[in-house]
Amino acid sequence: MTYSFFLFVKRIFLSCITCLRIIFFSRWFIRFKKHEESDEVIVLGNGPSLSVNLERDIDILKQKPVLCVNGFALSDAFEQLKPSYYVLADAAFWSENLRTKTQNFVDNTLEALAKKTNWNMTLFIPVEGYKVFKKKRQNLLSHPFISIQVYNSTVVKGFSGLVHLLLKYNLGILSRQNVLIPSLILAINLGFKRIILLGADHSWHRNLFLTDENVLCLKDDHFYDESSPPIPVMLGNRPSRIHEQFESIAKALRTYWEIAHYARSQMVDIYNASEISYVDAFQRKRLPELF
Repeated sequence: MTYSFFLFVKRIFLSCITCLRIIFFSRWFIRFKKHEESDEVIVLGNGPSLSVNLERDIDILKQKPVLCVNGFALSDAFEQLKPSYYVLADAAFWSENLRTKTQNFVDNTLEALAKKTNWNMTLFIPVEGYKVFKKKRQNLLSHPFISIQVYNSTVVKGFSGLVHLLLKYNLGILSRQNVLIPSLILAINLGFKRIILLGADHSWHRNLFLTDENVLCLKDDHFYDESSPPIPVMLGNRPSRIHEQFESIAKALRTYWEIAHYARSQMVDIYNASEISYVDAFQRKRLPELF
C-alpha cells in the first residue's frame, strides 16, 4: 500500500473525529457582524518587535481597524489605537487555581479592559470560557462599550474541503497553540479581504535554554514586558522536554500554512509586516509598502 493511501485513510479518520467533536463541543449558528467601514484589518501579536511599530508607525495604525490579543490592554497603545476587536484564547483567562504570576496577569488584563475601554469594541471569548465570564466577569459582560462575541475553539482536522467549510461557518479553529491562530481565522470570517500581521515574532526558540539540571526554561518576552525573568516550561504538571517544545513550535508554524490555504480559498490576502518574524507562510511586506 502506498503512502498516499495511508494519508487518505488518516484524513478519513481525522474527518470523522472532527465531526464528532463539532457535534459534542461546538455551538452552532454563531454568526459575526461584518465590518462595514473597511476591508482591511491590522492584527497585532504581542511579540517584542511590535514596540518598533508602536513607536514608528502609530499614525498608520490609527487609520485602520485593529485586532489585538491577550495582554495588549496592559499597554499605553491600547488607548491610543482603540482597537475594534480583542481576542482572548489563553485558557488562563477562565481557569481556576492559577499560579500567582499568571493570576495577576489575568486580573490586570481584564481590569484594564474594563477600565480603559471607552469606545465600541468586540471582545471574542471561546465558548468554554463564556460560562466563567458570566459568573466572575460581569463587569465585562455588562460593559457599555464592550460587546461579547463567543467563538468555537474546537480543533478541526481532516480533508481540506471539510475543514474550510467548518471554519467558514465558525464551528472550529485549526489549533489552540497560540492566540494568533484563532485571531487570523476570525479576521477572515469577519469579512476582511486584506489582513496585515504585526508582532508575530515567534522567536521563542531563541529564548529557550537548559539549566545544569536539564530543566528547560523560557524567557517569554512580549512588547509590553521584555524584562520578564525566565520561567520553567511546563507540559501539564511536569517540565517539558526540549524536543516536545520544538515539536510544539513546528506545529504552530505549520498551522499558519493551513491558514494561508484557507485565506486563499476565501480570496483574502494576508501580509506579514512584522519587523522580526519566523512565520514564513504569509507574504512579507514592510508596513510603509502596504500604505
